[in-house]
Amino acid sequence: MKKRMICCALVLLICMSLGGVAFARQASGYCHISNYGRDVTFNGFSQSAQTEDEIGITLRLMEQRGGSWHEVARASNRDESSSLITASGSKKVTGGYNYKVIGDYTSKKGGVSYSSSNESNIVWIS
Repeated sequence: MKKRMICCALVLLICMSLGGVAFARQASGYCHISNYGRDVTFNGFSQSAQTEDEIGITLRLMEQRGGSWHEVARASNRDESSSLITASGSKKVTGGYNYKVIGDYTSKKGGVSYSSSNESNIVWIS
């Protein structure tokens, strides 16, 4: 019984460590929105656990009009032989709407591409 428990724990540990390595290869990132009055600033970064052949980030500032979101500004950046990249942008907005940032993160290593995306919090700007 004791050998079986040790064997199961060892197999579980190996599976978790291999799964963690595969997940770490995926492009990931973070985006943020802030404002001072109607002046909106948005920024973010894309990162990888290792140096990539190519890494990129695209940030889209979105404005909600009615029930739909519309892009009002964009900032992007790409680099080669890197594991981290940043981008930032700013825009004076109309106000009276909700705003958010969508971040798209990409990386490529050995001809294999990875991507992910996320969104910032939603901010009401009067």
